[in-house]
Amino acid sequence: LTALPNVIDYTSGREIKEQQRMISVLATECRRRDDLFAAAQTDNYTAYNRDQKQRGGEKLPALVVMVDRLSQWYELLSDAEQDRLTGIIKGAAGRGIYFVCTAMARNEIATGLRESFTCMPMGLDAVSDYADALNCRIPTDVALPRITPGRGLMKTEVGVREFQIALAFGEAGDSLRSQRIAAYGEGLDRSVQPVINIVHVPE
Repeated sequence: LTALPNVIDYTSGREIKEQQRMISVLATECRRRDDLFAAAQTDNYTAYNRDQKQRGGEKLPALVVMVDRLSQWYELLSDAEQDRLTGIIKGAAGRGIYFVCTAMARNEIATGLRESFTCMPMGLDAVSDYADALNCRIPTDVALPRITPGRGLMKTEVGVREFQIALAFGEAGDSLRSQRIAAYGEGLDRSVQPVINIVHVPE
């Protein structure tokens, strides 16, 4: 994924200091955005960008933080760092910072954080499993999704709906998949204009 345009940085679970630094960078960015919102007399990311557009000013880019197995990230952190990360996640969307996290089960996401995420379970064996994951009753007219990679159910404002995520290059092995994603990213880099130049996560 690092080959895709506008990726700031990547850290792995083995890089504990990098994980801690990432949290510090996110906290600093939250404070910076709060100061911008206050100076513009706006309440949140959407209102701020609307105001900037009307004034002809510079809009803030959205930031997306992708986490594979959020519970495992929490296990690496001290209690104080966990509390700090929880506070960031809870207030992130209003600041234009969006967390996308994977989990193997609903209980991997702490109860206090579940409202901060849209749950999108995939590949479950029974309607009852989806009901548990979504914490709601599945209407009788909603069929169990076909056993297709990337197919699942999600709860929306208009009810439970089936969805399909895009899968990169079918059943390719990791090496070939990485090469193809890199090529795809280079193509996007050439075709998507303008590409925002973002420096790596600061020291």
